[in-house]
Amino acid sequence: MSTTTLVTNRAMLAHRCEWDANNIERPSRLKVILDCLDKGEVCDGFTRVEGESADIDDILLVQTKEYVAKIEEVCGKSIDEMENYCAHNEDIYLNESTFKCALMSAGSSIQAMKAVLGKRGHNSFAAVRPPGHHAWQDAGCGFCIFNNVAISLQLGCQRVLILDWDVHAGQGTQYCIAGEEQIQLISSHRYEEGRFWPQLPESGIRNKYPNTINLPLNEVGAGDAEYIYFLNRLILPVISDFKPELILLSCGFDAALGDPEGEMKITPAGYGTMLGHLAAMQIPLCVLLEGGYFLESVKESFKFCMEALRPPLPLALEPPKESFKDQVLRTMIMHQGKFPIVERLIHVLQKCRALENQAEIEVPLCEYFGEREYGTPPYPTRNVYKPRPEGVESHFRDLIKELVLHYDELRAETNWNAEPFYITGQDNVITLRGKDQETTITNATQEEVALLFFTVVQELQTDFRRTKIVVNGSELPFPVTLDDLQKQLKIRAGSVDAKADQKMAEFLRALRRNPQRFSDLRMLADVIPISVKLEIVRGAPFVDISPSEGPSKKVEQVPTVPVWNMPPKRRNKKSASRSETSAGAPLAPPVKMQHSGTDNVTLDKDACMGRRTYSEVVVETIKPTQQPSSSRKVMASCLAQPSRGSSEPAAVVEKIAYYCGNPTVEKTTGLLHFYKKSDNDVVLDEELNMLCMLAVPATITCQDLIDFVTPQMEKIMEMKIIRDSTPNQYMVLLKMRSHVDACSFFYEYNGRNFWEHDENVCSLVFVERVESISADDKGSLPFSSLTELPTCAVCLERMDDDVLTILCNHSFHARCLKQWTDYTCPVCRYLQTPEVTREQPCNDCDKTSDLWMCLICGNIGCGRYAEAHAYQHFLKTQHTYTLEVGGDKVWDYAGDNYVHRLIQVGSENKFAEIEHNACGREDGDKNVEKLQVEYACLMTNQLETQRHFFEEKMRQTEERLKAESKVIQSQIGSLSGELNEVREQNENLKKKVKELTHEKSAVEKKNNNVTTKLEKTQLELEEERVVTKVLRADIEKLHKKIEQLETSNAATKAACLQEMNEYQEQIRDLMAHFNAQVLLKDEITEAESAEASVTVGEAPKPAPTPTRRQRKHKK
Repeated sequence: MSTTTLVTNRAMLAHRCEWDANNIERPSRLKVILDCLDKGEVCDGFTRVEGESADIDDILLVQTKEYVAKIEEVCGKSIDEMENYCAHNEDIYLNESTFKCALMSAGSSIQAMKAVLGKRGHNSFAAVRPPGHHAWQDAGCGFCIFNNVAISLQLGCQRVLILDWDVHAGQGTQYCIAGEEQIQLISSHRYEEGRFWPQLPESGIRNKYPNTINLPLNEVGAGDAEYIYFLNRLILPVISDFKPELILLSCGFDAALGDPEGEMKITPAGYGTMLGHLAAMQIPLCVLLEGGYFLESVKESFKFCMEALRPPLPLALEPPKESFKDQVLRTMIMHQGKFPIVERLIHVLQKCRALENQAEIEVPLCEYFGEREYGTPPYPTRNVYKPRPEGVESHFRDLIKELVLHYDELRAETNWNAEPFYITGQDNVITLRGKDQETTITNATQEEVALLFFTVVQELQTDFRRTKIVVNGSELPFPVTLDDLQKQLKIRAGSVDAKADQKMAEFLRALRRNPQRFSDLRMLADVIPISVKLEIVRGAPFVDISPSEGPSKKVEQVPTVPVWNMPPKRRNKKSASRSETSAGAPLAPPVKMQHSGTDNVTLDKDACMGRRTYSEVVVETIKPTQQPSSSRKVMASCLAQPSRGSSEPAAVVEKIAYYCGNPTVEKTTGLLHFYKKSDNDVVLDEELNMLCMLAVPATITCQDLIDFVTPQMEKIMEMKIIRDSTPNQYMVLLKMRSHVDACSFFYEYNGRNFWEHDENVCSLVFVERVESISADDKGSLPFSSLTELPTCAVCLERMDDDVLTILCNHSFHARCLKQWTDYTCPVCRYLQTPEVTREQPCNDCDKTSDLWMCLICGNIGCGRYAEAHAYQHFLKTQHTYTLEVGGDKVWDYAGDNYVHRLIQVGSENKFAEIEHNACGREDGDKNVEKLQVEYACLMTNQLETQRHFFEEKMRQTEERLKAESKVIQSQIGSLSGELNEVREQNENLKKKVKELTHEKSAVEKKNNNVTTKLEKTQLELEEERVVTKVLRADIEKLHKKIEQLETSNAATKAACLQEMNEYQEQIRDLMAHFNAQVLLKDEITEAESAEASVTVGEAPKPAPTPTRRQRKHKK
């Protein structure tokens, strides 16, 4: 009988998001698993069971009755109503099949749990959706409707350990098991100091739930080595101390290599190895599918997990990251009081650190610096998850295929040339002996054996190809478990060796310092000419994958993939930017990463922390003897690509004039010298670190600008707002910390929309130099000296970084200015950014130059040297006078001349222009009087003309309206008749719809009944087939027995017939003898009888009975 059970059902594919096709929780997550099963791509040796729906009573053991009823009710409503309900529950979606699928997901989980309950060494896998570990008792959350783990617990054992390695913290499970002392939860998840979703303080190491052990990860990129280190150092020791009756695993595959959510790097074989170690403990193990959004990783990880549930898989590992090990140690320290083995492990690991002159690890008092991105409803329901570029998807798909292919080759090898490591135990003395080191522990107890296992043995098992473990002369198969070691050593109880921890630490340190260790464990070194160690640094403009030393093979070059990022106002709700949290939080210093053996490139450790940012991935085929391309060349290829949102790079002028400053105090003008986008070599050679953001709309305030650049704020030293003569827009100068930061910022933001649904995009250019001239000193100033204040006027601290200089030339900290709610300068009250002015285009052609406004009706039209719409307006309306927009000229179309400075000269009715420099006051007064009279006459004549003109227009309009009203009345009559017909048709259609609805419901009921009967019939048929098969086998056995009996009966019958014939012959002879005696008796007389005497002599020897042949012969 198989010890592994797989529970799933294809009906759960019906749950899908109807209003957002880009939602990452989609049916294909389960479909790839089902397709693998149907195609036979999964290993044999397990029993597949069709999942069934859970009873409502089972669901109500965890979920509230009101919540379950509400979900059932909403699933029967329209899509709009369902979406409205989901907007009040964080990141869930519903459709008409969700309630049934959620019941089946919970029911399948219960089936999987019952399949292993109380059965040592049995395990099961429930491939279900929707997932469950985010769901609360009274609310859905994070794609989860019902909490499958918590519901299964209610029907299971009393002492249960829950392991959750999904990349998101399972807060729902944490809430549902609160206060349960017999239940222990261990969770590893991406945390980033509380800035990654779900952004909760209870997901940290310190939390208020005593039965929860959290391993919050503040960095991305953890892979197989890190997670297996976590398994060996914390999970397995806790299991050994806690001794659960059942292990429930929330198995999320979103920490896999290539997954867009987790940005971790666990390979499919890594998942298989971890699950294999858990299954090897012989504790009933139930695995429930949770997250996982990269289909290739989900499929391959599932296949490896199903294989690992039978025999555990070995995996070659590199040493884990030191930062990850430190975080695991902090978690162990936090919970050492409840688990004795964990406490001893901490002592050993701390002594190891002391031997290596490292400081002791302490748990920080405060580790949460996040805040909820969406604290209250409504929550976004659309466009939350943006699709990745296809180049990134194809790259990770190819990489996973190469990993799986090579791992199959590794596993097929049998000759590892492994060196033995000897462990001997006798009379409470344990001796450890390796190649170059040996130590002895006296007075050892079972606790020392456990300590030995979780330190030395587990360390050795990460290098399975080089080391085999021999205990008391017997080689133990991989993986060695604690039970195997304890049974083989047979250590009795005794006193504790006081120096055991020190000896174990020294021995463990000697193992780690072995220079040959991990020397040949790069999985792809002999397959493809790149290293398996894929370093993806968020915020970097590219990622270079270093070449290996293996033989060079031709690999198809993956095209350079553009960097993709979320819009600033609607980020992924499962992430949050580091800079958007508490202001003034200390930021970690930048770290360095080696690129292909070339120069060290300084990259920000916390850039875009918490955001789903896909950095540049460049895969190159490089021979071992060839020098890898430098980062500058890769950078040049990045810069040579067109910006997003445009097919070709926009042409950029070499220089542009600008000005800034408060015009009432000081005005600064200058020139910005740019580089053309095609001039990449100059950009790279000059190490430019200054950018200019062109054509920023004036509607974007300083606060909006700060929000826009917040994810990269650590790379910016200073920003300055300037403008040119173009209205309603401005420019921003950005001085970056380094040339690499400038290139990274350029490639991430160039061509990016300022807002999600806004057509305005960010246009960036590199700046060679800035020339500025102040109105006071007329001197040339560098960009860095344009700041006026040495300290921020808001917080009164020095402005050494994070400086923003606004339009009036006053400088502040960007974080301080963001909190300033007013849009004016805190010092001079001048505007921070240019004021938005209303544009007055031509009413006909939207031109903004050479405009004239009618003085009668206010119509704006372009002049005769443009499209002449102002003159056309005069021809239509006879409005004579028009005023130049932005000027003081008035044109008279009737007189075809200017009238703004004309007076009538004498009686000849000629007009002359008034001169500005009139000398005498009397002449000036006369001119003013003449102007007043002239303009009064002109306006009176014009108004009288306009009166006649409009009266004629009104008469024509009345006549036209009367004619049109007659036509409209006739049309109304005809339309009324048509409307009545349409109403009748509508009523008929409603009746038909109602009838069809009833028929549909009846057909659906019949269909359901038929489906139910069909399922029952199929089950009965399967049972009959099984019975028939058994009966056929029994019939065959009976036929064989009958044949054997007939053969034996025939021989027996022949023998019996022979004996019967012989008996008949004897009877015949006896009858003849009896007859003869009778005759002789009759012949003897009485006298003879009296005279006769009887003599007793020796009896004659009985003659042998004659055979049949002899008797015949006598005759």
